[in-house]
Formats: sequence, structure tokens, C-alpha cells
Amino acid sequence: MINIIQKLKLWWVDWLICGLFGLVGLIVFKINYVVGTTFLGWDTVWSEVNIPLAFKRALAGIWQEFQGVGLQGGHGYVSDLLHTLWIWIISLFVPLSQVRYVSIILLWVMGAWGIYFLVKKLISRWGALVAGSIYLFHPFIIQQFFVIHDSFAWFFAFLPWSILAIVSLLDNWKSNGLVWVLLTQIILSFAGFIPPQMVAYGLVIGLLLLAYVVAKGWIGLKRAFIVGIV
Repeated sequence: MINIIQKLKLWWVDWLICGLFGLVGLIVFKINYVVGTTFLGWDTVWSEVNIPLAFKRALAGIWQEFQGVGLQGGHGYVSDLLHTLWIWIISLFVPLSQVRYVSIILLWVMGAWGIYFLVKKLISRWGALVAGSIYLFHPFIIQQFFVIHDSFAWFFAFLPWSILAIVSLLDNWKSNGLVWVLLTQIILSFAGFIPPQMVAYGLVIGLLLLAYVVAKGWIGLKRAFIVGIV
């Protein structure tokens, strides 16, 4: 009973820290939002302007007939399906001009939440607080989010969650962990709109799995193979 109470108290600390990150996001939104303006970014995917059309273009991702006289798409347009769904959900609650503001701020904060829980698992809660703060406020990150591309923000937000799912599965091998890993890979897929991002992601996960195999031997190799397939 005492252990349960202690765990509940620690969970309140997590909620408090995540709430502070969320409050920072709300303040940043308040400071930067200008009524009647739209946050564009660069080379951006304007799914919110016409959501049904965005779904249609994503489903026909290989051939992009709306570009010039039509051409084979150079980006991962099919991956925009999840992003368009995300944008559609946000558009149910805010007007068109605020959709991108809300989307980008949410992704920014979600990245900090993810890195917090990842570092908490690997090191400690207070180390996670420092890591989350750096992930949120690093000058390079601020620069990227000032003029952002949707896919970069998506990668920033869900990369730590994906790594957390894999680390948690390797630490405690269960079937529901595999489901969690699969779900995070599907969600992360919009980062593949810019293919080189997935190359970088593959290198990170590859090194992680290699280290696991070296540490665990044959069992580690079998588990790493399964994770690689997922």
C-alpha cells in the first residue's frame, strides 16, 4: 500500500512537469499568435485549406497531378494521411487561421514530453527535466520552429516516443510492447515525407539495436530482428 502511495506521489511530479511544459507552450502561443494571420512556415503542406483534397492527394501519393502537368512525387506524399487526420481533428476545435499555430505548438510540447519520459526511464526524473527543457529551448530548435516544415516538427515530436517504445520493449519483452512499438512507427511515418529523416532515424535505431545485441547476445539478436521488422 505504501509503495502504491509513493508511486502516485511520483506520478503527480510527472504531471506537474508535463503541465509546466504545456504552460510554456500556451504562453508561446499567446505571445506569437496574431489575430487574422496564418503561420505558414516554409515549403509547407497546406492540408487544412482543403482537407478532403489533402486526403485524396495523399492516397494518390506516387503521381502528383496538381504539380505542373503532373509528375512522380519526390516526397513521401502517402505519409501525409496521418498528418491530414491530425490537422482535421485540430480544425474541429479552432478556426482555419489558428490550425497551424496550434499544430506546431502542440508538436513542440509533445516532443518535450517524449524526451522527458525517455530520459526518465534511462537516467532519472530530474535528469529528464533538464533534458526536456533543453529539447524545448535549445537555440537550434527555436530557430527550426520559427520557420518550420510540418514534417520536421512531426519528427521532433514523435522521435523520443518511438525510441521510448523500443527501449521499453527491449527492457520488458511483452506482446503489448510490440503493439506500442508498431503504433509509434505508424505515427512517426509522416516524418518520411522528407525521406532523409527516416535515414537518420534508421541509423539511430540501428545503433540502439546493435548495442542491445552486443549486450544480450543471441536472445538480443532475435529480439532486435523482430523490432527491425516492426
